[in-house]
Amino acid sequence: MIVVIASAGAARICRYCLPGPHKISVAIDSQPRGASVFVDNRHIGITPILALPVWPGQHSVRLEKYGFRRWSRGVPFSEDFPVLRVRLRSAACGTVWVLSEPAQCEVYLDGRRRGVSPIRLDDATTGPHELRITRTGFMPNTQQIMVPPAREVKVSIKLESKTEEYLLAQLRRNPKDLLSYVELLHIYLINGKLDKARASLVAVLRLWSTEGTDSDTAARLEQEVRKAYFAEYNLGGDAALDPVRAAIEAGMEEVAFTPPQGGSAQVGLLLARLLEAGEKLDKARGIYERCLAKWSGDVDVKRAYGLLLCRLQRIPEAVKALEEVVAARPADAQAHMALAQAYMGQNKTEDTLRVLLHGAEIAGVPPAEKIWFETQLAGVYHAQSKFAQAAERWEKAWPVSENADQQAELQMAAAMEHNLAGNKNRGKELYTSVLNGGAAAGLKERAKTALAQ
Repeated sequence: MIVVIASAGAARICRYCLPGPHKISVAIDSQPRGASVFVDNRHIGITPILALPVWPGQHSVRLEKYGFRRWSRGVPFSEDFPVLRVRLRSAACGTVWVLSEPAQCEVYLDGRRRGVSPIRLDDATTGPHELRITRTGFMPNTQQIMVPPAREVKVSIKLESKTEEYLLAQLRRNPKDLLSYVELLHIYLINGKLDKARASLVAVLRLWSTEGTDSDTAARLEQEVRKAYFAEYNLGGDAALDPVRAAIEAGMEEVAFTPPQGGSAQVGLLLARLLEAGEKLDKARGIYERCLAKWSGDVDVKRAYGLLLCRLQRIPEAVKALEEVVAARPADAQAHMALAQAYMGQNKTEDTLRVLLHGAEIAGVPPAEKIWFETQLAGVYHAQSKFAQAAERWEKAWPVSENADQQAELQMAAAMEHNLAGNKNRGKELYTSVLNGGAAAGLKERAKTALAQ
């Protein structure tokens, strides 16, 4: 209510009666949790802070946790901004500032794309790293950098413009500069100079097969060939694309199987993978078989051949090839996965279990592959009515998941198997965990229904 007070014949409004500002409730959380929170230099508590009354406006906020770098910012709390979430950086990390000329270059740290320049990377671990900068029309630049703990490193890189004349001059200076050949191939392909493109492709493949190269350059070569082969450049439609593909296939086949070097299994493998991606499966199989006839002990070729045979439903041949790969590479998770699926296709349960159990014990596999092995094992045991063993495999799968919804699905599958095995207490625990966790509402409703049954 506004009170009007008369004064000297005029009306004035009492400012003390106007609605004033009020405190708002804010939340502060951190990843990881357990950080000490200071607001305006006053210790508030440990994250998560769920309901902290503060006046709207700018506040100094500081988070501290042992083993992590201090986080400190001015935060403009308001009714539109009531929640602050902070990801703390390890004390073993440093900061890398990446500047480039020109700007807007792709930035890769240790092979992983991080964004475009200029960019600040706050989570670079202490020690050596490979920094790579790329941009269309410029030569890529790769540098080794050293990141000190809790310090900042600034890296400024100027890229060289990429032209045919520049690249040819580079090759005159260094005829073994494989990356310049790759960039030259790119220029010839996008300009439709197919004879020159094929010559560059043959040159780069021969150099690659005799001299070797780093993984980044090899990946760049395969990327360039794939882009041309699958029409990612505007080369004039299908009529113009057919001779491009023919030139690429002929050039790669020439290097793979003819002198002077005596051929190259890795070029043959690259060609076969390209044909597979283009759904020329029978032709790809022919290239693999030519490679194996010449290099029978090449495990990379045999592995890719076995995977292709699975796609072609040539299961007995796939099993033979993949058994040899698994014997040679007991830590090859994908070969184990393919072999297990091949055995499933033959209804060979004991062989399937043997391969799955071995695959599940491979150290260092990505979470998705670990979950795949465990869930496949659970499925086999369930089909055999071995519900306790199935529950055990689901129990090994769900803690690996990094996704709350997937974790809930896996927990509920484990709960179902526990119930079937007669261990209803554990089943109840798992359903309750889903109900109290961070999964989607639909999953929680399923858990609630299961608990009520």
